Amino acid sequence: MKRRTRRAHASWVSVVCAAVLAAATPAGAIVVCDDPALHEVTPPSDYDMVGYVNATGGATAVLVDPWWVLTAGHVTDFGTENKTFTLHLEDGSVVCAWADVRRHSSIDLALIRLDRDTELAGYTMYTGTGEEGEEGILVGYGMSGTGTNPGEGGNPDYPRGTKRYGYNRIDSAYYSSLDQTHYLRMDFDDPDSSGPFGTLGVDKEVMIALGDSGGATFLDVGGTLKLAGIHVGYKDMDGDGIWPEYGDRGYDVRVRSYTGWVNGLIPDQPATVTGDFNIDGVTDDADIDQLHEQIRTGGTDLWHDVTGDDTVTGADATQLITGIMGTYFGDANLDYVVDVLDLAVVANNFGLSEQGWSDGDFNGDAVVDVLDLARLANNFGSGDGGGEALVVDDGPGGTIPEPASAAILLIGLPLLRRRR
Repeated sequence: MKRRTRRAHASWVSVVCAAVLAAATPAGAIVVCDDPALHEVTPPSDYDMVGYVNATGGATAVLVDPWWVLTAGHVTDFGTENKTFTLHLEDGSVVCAWADVRRHSSIDLALIRLDRDTELAGYTMYTGTGEEGEEGILVGYGMSGTGTNPGEGGNPDYPRGTKRYGYNRIDSAYYSSLDQTHYLRMDFDDPDSSGPFGTLGVDKEVMIALGDSGGATFLDVGGTLKLAGIHVGYKDMDGDGIWPEYGDRGYDVRVRSYTGWVNGLIPDQPATVTGDFNIDGVTDDADIDQLHEQIRTGGTDLWHDVTGDDTVTGADATQLITGIMGTYFGDANLDYVVDVLDLAVVANNFGLSEQGWSDGDFNGDAVVDVLDLARLANNFGSGDGGGEALVVDDGPGGTIPEPASAAILLIGLPLLRRRR
């Protein structure tokens, strides 16, 4: 972050947003009015839950939940396929992969679900009013420099990747009818200027630059940092291509206007507790299929680790099906009974590939075959006084039916032959 650089850190803005911000440009590191080195963040600090994103040449995101970060929507459009979010903490770096992206349909905001629990609470979003005139704390990983030598988006002597912070007065909180977005606006006042919207005085103000997109503007509320804005863009006020310099403006999406959207996407409990991996409010066969796919592809996304052993294996499938969902291997229709209705499902799909739980694929290999019939046989009658479920945790693969269940195979195989 460059303390005295008035180039509002504009994000990769959409065409509509560009019209509103008057050629707004992607936000960058914090540009300052004194020495950029004085604004570097060293952990532990109050800003440790602001992290670095290896997208768009380097950007920023803010932890708002142990599993989720909030950033500018345009940050998700660019960069490497293997995108990561890195927290730089006192005892080392924590690197998380992006596992899911939920971008707002019209606002330059995005939520990113991480592939593991950071075990940090994240910042609380600001829900009050009256941001105008308040002193905001700007944090980001963008380029830096000063308000007199920022270059194009920041001074190359201060590249992206270093977390910096600084202060600026929030000059306006307003709604843009052009792109239907609520913004916070800050200008970059020369320390010798009174500033058209008020200044923080000598050696005070900073401005966002390239790489600060997705970074945070905090308000200090009773000693607690509250997330008030997400950096999304800047405006080069004199159009000279040098920004952020004194006189330029920076823009944040006003967080309080979108807390409902954020809270509506982040579940009260993670899927490691509920088994609702796709966050649709129901734990059902779609979640079983998603877990089985994770197991087949290596199981690196710990959102699916319901056993809490830091791996995703067949044990998680067993815990989901028999523990969380309370049913049995073989219960294709999820009516908590393994019976002839489930056997009919297997018969109808026997020999088919690219199948899921509701089609009779009980071992997660995406094929309905004798291995699935065996699992059904082992649990036939369970849930209706017929016996206890056979617990298996071998993931995709086979299981040998118990002698008492062999009779089900004798019943099922002729049915399968007729179906085929």
